[in-house]
Amino acid sequence: MKLRPRLLVTALAVALPLTILLYAINEHLHARNQRLILERVVASQLTDDTRERCESNPNWFLAGPRPDRPRPEVLAAPDADVTAPRPPTQMLPLEYFAYDEAFSAMSSAAPRFPNDLRMELRRGPKVVTTEFSTPEGTGWQTAVMTGWERSPCAVLLYRLRPIVRPWYERSGMFLALFVAILAAGLVAGGPLVLRVLRLGAEARQSAGGEYQSTISVGGRDELSAVAFAFNEAAADIRRRATDVRDRDDSLRRYIANTADSVTTPLLALEQRLARLVDGRDPADAAPALVDAHSLAMRIQNLSVAATLRMSLESPARDRVELNALVARVADRHAGFARARQVAIQTVIPPQPIVIAADAALIEQAISNLVDNAIRYNRSGGQAVLTLDRTTDGRFSLRVTDDGPGAPDETIARLNANRRFRGDEGKSGRPGELGLGLAIVREVSDRFGIKWAFRKNSKGWFEAELTGTIA
Repeated sequence: MKLRPRLLVTALAVALPLTILLYAINEHLHARNQRLILERVVASQLTDDTRERCESNPNWFLAGPRPDRPRPEVLAAPDADVTAPRPPTQMLPLEYFAYDEAFSAMSSAAPRFPNDLRMELRRGPKVVTTEFSTPEGTGWQTAVMTGWERSPCAVLLYRLRPIVRPWYERSGMFLALFVAILAAGLVAGGPLVLRVLRLGAEARQSAGGEYQSTISVGGRDELSAVAFAFNEAAADIRRRATDVRDRDDSLRRYIANTADSVTTPLLALEQRLARLVDGRDPADAAPALVDAHSLAMRIQNLSVAATLRMSLESPARDRVELNALVARVADRHAGFARARQVAIQTVIPPQPIVIAADAALIEQAISNLVDNAIRYNRSGGQAVLTLDRTTDGRFSLRVTDDGPGAPDETIARLNANRRFRGDEGKSGRPGELGLGLAIVREVSDRFGIKWAFRKNSKGWFEAELTGTIA
């Protein structure tokens, strides 16, 4: 069901019981006003003049004569049986009758004194007001102990008939009250419906425009809170879309910048392998191995860079044993090191060192450090991988090479540049921060591992990773 029909049904469901309640309250107030009128009349009648008129002729006191009232000779005597039927007479809007101290009627046309009023007066109150039933409805009656001793008017009974309104007046009032409440509900809910419709239209417009526009529904109610939440969600979507576009642009730039870096070693590898197959140049075996290793590292770094750029959250953390991982990285680079005439040495403690990280990402980061230590080393040099525990209970992994080293300003740039773009170009030395070292730093940052590039005491280039042991 749409909002407007739902609003109409809700207004009807609320208006009907509310109208009934208000109508009942109005009838109650109407009856209360009748009671107040009767009590004011009673209070005004308790005077010496009233006592004189009542005691002078108590049989007809305030009850007659009226044209339709029976003549005195046909009325029952005052001392007649109180259960004897009274002759029918037409009631006046306000009637009152006199009774003696024994609650016996002084008028033959007076009703029998009500038992409930008699019991209440005997308990002590001087004035008691209750309801009584008539063919037209419920009226009010008040009994008063006048205090006039040995008087035929010791007790007075006042009766006010209900003011009966025609059915069309009562139904008209009910209908008018119902229509007024229903109209008030529709008028009050109309602006809310318009605001909801406006909210929906602006939300659709914003979605169609890639959430560039905001919703302008004003106010400080729940609907404005919905609009505010939508604007916040739209802003978050815009931020995420911008991040996705930036990542896509970075990946496209990276692929464009590194396409020749992948193609060139692949073509060189093809040529060297062709010469090896023909047996023309056996010396191409080592360069072919270097080209194959370079191509593999380039492809692996490209895959890891894409993973890091597309990941919005921190990678999963598993238990990674660094001892086995470092040994595996050294074995993977053994052939490449022999082709480059560089020796690989590992210093690994016997006790396992376990960290919480992603094994594939950490292994690629360490592989990049080892690859740099071999690639930019001298012929006959060495690359040393040292893993141990620090004095403060952390781990330390140092990759050192005894090659020509790097200038101080280059090392300063390595330690200063923290931005990972994913489109880092080729570098001729690990001072230009190529993709490999950029991945080392990005992976370390994501797992809370500190990194540093420096010269050691012998002037050799050294990269160190330090972090918490799991």
